[in-house]
Amino acid sequence: MNNVLLQEPSLGNHPHGRIAVQEVGMNKIVEKYGLKPVSRPKVKLVRELDLSGQKGKEIVRSKTKLVMQVHKKTFAKLADM
Repeated sequence: MNNVLLQEPSLGNHPHGRIAVQEVGMNKIVEKYGLKPVSRPKVKLVRELDLSGQKGKEIVRSKTKLVMQVHKKTFAKLADM
């Protein structure tokens, strides 16, 4: 996916005149409202996450538990398929 920064022409370079959009496919939709697409640089990785060891197991376990709680109905439907 390409990141695109959209700027409303009437606000110039004012920070509140910018909207971050994840997909370039949104350009046509947003252009209807008078916004101009502007390319954004890619954000570089600043830190690596080490999931090995006990701390990594705890991170994976807690995130898995959260996903299971948030998507409880989805997993129930998948189990019944």
